[in-house]
Amino acid sequence: MARHSDLQLPFGKRAAPVGPVFAVLLVFCALLLGPAISSKSPKLSKPADVAPDVNLPDEAVSERKAVFDVTISDGTHHNLAVFIYELSALEGGSEPHVSEECKKNQDVALVLFHGAAYNHKYWDVPFSVDNSSHSLARYLAKQCYFVLAADMLGTGESDKPDGFAIDVADQAHASADFLWSIHSDHNPARERQAEKVIVIGHSFGSIMSQLILGTNPGIADGFVATGWSNGYEPEVPHFEDVFNAVDQPPNSMPYITLPTGGPPFDGINLRSAYYDGVDSATFQMPNPHPTWTDAMLTYDTSSLADYITHKNAFLDAVPLLDNRRNNAANAPDYIFNTFHTDQASSNAFRSITSPVFMLCGENDILANAAGCAAGGAYYPNSVSVTSFVQPNIGHVYNQHKTAVPGWEKIVDFVKSVVHESILCTI
Repeated sequence: MARHSDLQLPFGKRAAPVGPVFAVLLVFCALLLGPAISSKSPKLSKPADVAPDVNLPDEAVSERKAVFDVTISDGTHHNLAVFIYELSALEGGSEPHVSEECKKNQDVALVLFHGAAYNHKYWDVPFSVDNSSHSLARYLAKQCYFVLAADMLGTGESDKPDGFAIDVADQAHASADFLWSIHSDHNPARERQAEKVIVIGHSFGSIMSQLILGTNPGIADGFVATGWSNGYEPEVPHFEDVFNAVDQPPNSMPYITLPTGGPPFDGINLRSAYYDGVDSATFQMPNPHPTWTDAMLTYDTSSLADYITHKNAFLDAVPLLDNRRNNAANAPDYIFNTFHTDQASSNAFRSITSPVFMLCGENDILANAAGCAAGGAYYPNSVSVTSFVQPNIGHVYNQHKTAVPGWEKIVDFVKSVVHESILCTI
């Protein structure tokens, strides 16, 4: 019978006893071969739980409010309400497995400034209104960007200073305070700073953003203008007639809004002029109007309408629109020299050096195809100015059912800005 120290071979042959030195060598070889053998095994990696995906439902994005302490030109402090949109899986300090692209996008803050007579909800119209995508805020958040939509002072949940006193320079001052804040850690929006900041404006929000970027070098890495171009536009509506009609002394109001059917515009909803094909003089609507719905105009009137300060309307909007009707506005210097809010703003356009992207609706009453094409002349020191015109869209770009192609162009622009920044640091 074989001893326990013997190796048992077939056919009844017996191996020589294993010596202690040989046994040590066997163990040593096994240790060397083990890693080599295991390295040939396929590596298992956990799939990404969170990655950019525009096909996610809107409900995958959460919304929360942060309040920023800001000042206006006279030094007084006010609360600016800012609404943050981000994928729910990224909120609240949880640590899911996140794709590398998603991690990079989280470091990019996309800041949205609405236009006059709206608030931050302009950027977040529910899909359910007409079963179409209208929320740019959620579209961007689904791609892991850090999205912040502000209520300008006097609108939404922000403070409402004296409407007879606050102008676009005050709005820009307050919004710049907010923008500088997100460049730092432990700001009201989150615990860490944004590595890149890109400002996206609509209409009056684009006008204000130009002033911010032109007077605050380094505050943003890129600028998207929607609903606004700076050039000659003889058909710009005469909003001064509207404002004068609803703001007659002695009943002047610190805050005013566009009439939606009451006196002295019985039966006429002036907000309809913001939609494709509506005649801005007679407010006659096209029939059919394939790129927007009656349900959307009803929702706009009932749920999106907000105010504009008296001074924003009469000191800022009216003279600026009048300038754009003047043929001299074909020359950029006309706008440069008559942008009237303060001395610094006259050079604001020239001072913008970051990339600029202009998104225009073909039939936008304030940023049509011709104005968009001429837009580059108004940013002579920008490193690049590009534009995109979407057919059959009016002023309120997001409220049209065909908004997504333009949103895709915004994301392309954001990616190009971030990519160029990375190249410059290599």
